[in-house]
Amino acid sequence: MNNSVLNSIKISNVFKLKMLLNGATIKEIEYLSNDAKEALVTITDGNYKCVAFCQPCNKTIADLVKQPLLAFETKGIEKIASSSLNFNRINSTLKYEICGQVMDFEKGIVSVGLILLELSAPLPGDINVGDTIRFICERIDLLN
Repeated sequence: MNNSVLNSIKISNVFKLKMLLNGATIKEIEYLSNDAKEALVTITDGNYKCVAFCQPCNKTIADLVKQPLLAFETKGIEKIASSSLNFNRINSTLKYEICGQVMDFEKGIVSVGLILLELSAPLPGDINVGDTIRFICERIDLLN
C-alpha cells in the first residue's frame, strides 16, 4: 500500500473516532426570539469555538452537539499549505472564514479540532482527504 492510501485510512479512522467522541458542546446560548425559538449558540471543543444559528433551539448549556454542523452557503473553497485550523468570524455578522481539515471528501465533511462541518457546496476535485482548506460560509447552522 502506498503512503497516500495509508494516510487516507488513518484519517478515515480518526474521522470515525471524532464522530464517536462527539466532543463539541454548547458553551453559551443567546436567544434572538423566544417565540420563534431562534438562537445563536456558541459551540466549543475546548480549543476551538464558533457561533451557530439554531432554530428551533431546544438546547441547554453543556449539551453535546449533534454533528456535523452545516456550513451554509459555502464558497471560495481552496486548498492551503498551512495546517493551521481556525474559525474567523467576519465582523459582527454570522459569516465565517474557516480553515479546516478534510475528513470525508464525498460528504464534504471538514474538521476544525473536534468540531465537524458539512459544506453546502461540493469540494473541488484537486482536494483530498487530509488536506487543509480555507472557505467562506454565510453562517453555521446547528441542526436538530
